[in-house]
Amino acid sequence: MKKSLLKFVCLTALFAFMAGTMYANTNATTYRIYIKSADAGGGSVNYICHQGDTLSFDFSPISNWKINTITLNGTDVTGSLVTGVLSIKNVTSNCTLNAVFSLATNNNPPTPGNEGVKIYSTPSEIVVIGTKKDEIVTLYTLSGEKINQIKSDGTKINIPAEQNKIYLLKTSTQTFKIIL
Repeated sequence: MKKSLLKFVCLTALFAFMAGTMYANTNATTYRIYIKSADAGGGSVNYICHQGDTLSFDFSPISNWKINTITLNGTDVTGSLVTGVLSIKNVTSNCTLNAVFSLATNNNPPTPGNEGVKIYSTPSEIVVIGTKKDEIVTLYTLSGEKINQIKSDGTKINIPAEQNKIYLLKTSTQTFKIIL
């Protein structure tokens, strides 16, 4: 990426998040990174980059929240975060980046071998992993309307959900904010 274009991208990144999409018109092959964010409200946040670029994303939960799961194209990449930053190297296709945050509580810290519940989404469902047998999992709209309640059998739970909506998912020990 040329330095002048890189400087333009860096200086206008904040405006891109407000406007929803940033596009640099060049002859190079470009790809779109679709960023699922509960804070985007009624729009979307997309980042346009060139083939081969390396991108870095800084995930910063607000007070009393923590990062639960970061997925890239449906694959959990949470373990790839370095001090809250994810780098995507050598971009060669469109991607979907999704962050799920959970309410931070000190009441039930994870024990070794039981790192807690992990949540991620696909285009049509919310996937819950790590619940205990007989644990109740409840899905709510952002306004608090109960959509679904499931008693876990201790395996993976797939909950159908609509795209472009924000949900709250509650287990017996954690609360999650999810956008699909």
